[in-house]
Amino acid sequence: MVKRVDVSKVQLDVFRPWVQERIEKILGFEDEVVINFVMSLLEQNEETEKKELNSNLKGFLEAGTADFVDELWELLSEAEDNARELVNDEG
Repeated sequence: MVKRVDVSKVQLDVFRPWVQERIEKILGFEDEVVINFVMSLLEQNEETEKKELNSNLKGFLEAGTADFVDELWELLSEAEDNARELVNDEG
């Protein structure tokens, strides 16, 4: 089963510094085009799928793609779960 993340429940702007840092580490330099592409992939879809992210980023991050997507996916999943818990606690 492929878990989708509902990014509408996540504050994506919080992830930008992490995305920027990881991309710089993978590529060896800051690349605003790739950073903006990652953020737009997350922002344009309410529900994002890990496999889709992986295939969209492979051409940019090459060998670093799988690790980047795995780490990002874990953070997004945790953020979605935390948002869901907050809603349940308030309700």
